[in-house]
Amino acid sequence: SSSFGSAPAMGGGLGARAPGGAGMAGLDIRSQLMAERQKAELQAVIGALTELAFEQCISKPGSSLGSGERSCIESVVGKYLDTNEFVLMRMTRGGKS
Repeated sequence: SSSFGSAPAMGGGLGARAPGGAGMAGLDIRSQLMAERQKAELQAVIGALTELAFEQCISKPGSSLGSGERSCIESVVGKYLDTNEFVLMRMTRGGKS
């Protein structure tokens, strides 16, 4: 019986045993893991934005959103996206103005 704890490290053990060599199976698994990690990160951001917008914009939950609540949510999300874009641009420029 095999256990997950005894599996080879992700550093290349899986690709080395793939038929035909070349390590393609290892690359495929790594790309799948990266895609899953990105999905999880996106879900975390959406969850945080949902919580933030709800706390700031929804005074009393109901079956629909009022126009003021919609406007507030758009503002919260817009500010987040603008700030995220600003930070990413600063990081890619190396902090130069």
